[in-house]
Formats: sequence, structure tokens, C-alpha cells
Amino acid sequence: RDLHSFPTRRSSDLLTVDFPQALKEASIHPLISDNDMKFILGPLPQLRQFNEMLLSDLEERIRGWRSNPKVADIFVTKGPFLKHYSEYMRDFKALGEYFEEQRKKYPKLDKTVMDFECSDRCQKLGLRHYMLKPVQRMPQYSLLLEQYLQKLDPECEDYEDTLKAIKIVRGVADHANEAIRLKVGLSNYWPQS
Repeated sequence: RDLHSFPTRRSSDLLTVDFPQALKEASIHPLISDNDMKFILGPLPQLRQFNEMLLSDLEERIRGWRSNPKVADIFVTKGPFLKHYSEYMRDFKALGEYFEEQRKKYPKLDKTVMDFECSDRCQKLGLRHYMLKPVQRMPQYSLLLEQYLQKLDPECEDYEDTLKAIKIVRGVADHANEAIRLKVGLSNYWPQS
């Protein structure tokens, strides 16, 4: 299969499905072990699964909006799963460094990565760009919920759940920010508040 002919799918599939598949197809011998790939991807497969469930729940809620006009309760219910974001953000630098070490160690892996990054599937962006997307997700959720809250009447059925959801998302973001500052040092990737 040509690396430039990947079908268009969700961007979450790029790292968790398409990239490992490209590595497998590039060689009869593994370019990287399954354990190394699992380490590099970290909790990305769980984040992908979580986001697919969240999207499905939100789409279902929007379809039934007239009978159940609220969405924040979904974030409140799914709050415990957001811990995967903290794990990923905490380990982001180590995962990236390990990936770069593997690329330097195995030239064929490096070549395959470069070919994949030049493919239409990556839209000519490096894998680090896509690996950074989950780090940016919590601030996006927080902003979305804050904007939603501004549109709600305080007497609205979803108002209290929206406040809870904002608190949960901010808690995850704050925890991740603290881990980043103390352990990972991602000041170049994560704006300091």
C-alpha cells in the first residue's frame, strides 16, 4: 500500500491505526516492536476510545435535544475517564524523546516515519504535531463549556452540571499543568497561566 493513499478518517486514527499500519506494511521485519509502539503511543488508544464515546453521546444528545436539552451531564459522567489526558500530558515529553531515540537507532524506521509525515494523510505535518493535539484538548473542553455556560440561564436545568463539568475539566487541566511544570517541562508546548 502506498503511504500517500490512506483513506480520510478521523485524525485520532492517524496515530493509533494508520501510523502503526504504515510501519507494519513498510517491512517484513518489524521496524519497531509492539512493546515500543505501545510505549510511544501511551494512553492514546484509550483517549481515542474515550473521545469516540464522548462524541457518540454528544451526537445522540443533540439529536434528542428537544426532549433533553442539556449536555454538561455527559462531561460530569465521563469525568473519571479524563485522567487519561493527565497521564498523556505528564508523559508527553518522555514519549516523544523515546520515539526520537528509536528513530535515530533505526534508520529504516526514521525513513518510514518521514515518508508517512510527507503523505496526504498527515497533510505534510509531523507526527509531533498530532501527538500534541491531546495536550490541547482540555483547554478546548474548558473553553467550550465556559462559552456554553454564558448562554445558559442560571435557572436552566443544565446550569449546575455545567459548573460541575467546568470544575472537572479545569481540575484535569490544572493537574496536567502542574505535572508538566514539575516533571515534564513543556513550557514550549503548553502556555503557562
